[in-house]
Amino acid sequence: MNIQKTDGTSTQTRVADLNQISFLTVDEGGQGFQVKTLGGESATVLFETNPVVTVSNGKMIVKSSSVDAVEFEITDIAEILFRKASDDMAINELKDFDFVLQEDGALLRGIPKGVTPRVYSLDGRTLPTPPFLGSELRLSRTTLGSGIFIVKVGTFTIKIKF
Repeated sequence: MNIQKTDGTSTQTRVADLNQISFLTVDEGGQGFQVKTLGGESATVLFETNPVVTVSNGKMIVKSSSVDAVEFEITDIAEILFRKASDDMAINELKDFDFVLQEDGALLRGIPKGVTPRVYSLDGRTLPTPPFLGSELRLSRTTLGSGIFIVKVGTFTIKIKF
């Protein structure tokens, strides 16, 4: 891969040797990249937000100037697309989504059709997700046990403690 350095020169490098990629300038607005996971979730980042992509401990972390960092398990990434941002890139946006913590667990309400919720342990292991009816999913302390869990629904991610 040919990499341009910040001093204007370029050099050949192996992708495996990279530890950070910074998108500094883009000539045309509206360009970005979309990360799609094996579970069908996706996140889109526009280049004009000057995202910085790092890889650490089996995760790809994307931090831009406009949003909090987004993390993806490397083994969970299906594809990364570089293209002009369009309406289809934002198809998994969650507009009317509710996440309600309850005494015995959590309720996720308003899950868009085609989006599969994921539950992870704090160390990144994927946990069995209970079946959900319609657009609701109940996470129960009885089923998951006590601890800290990461819940992802589309591009929404939250850390919960039972």
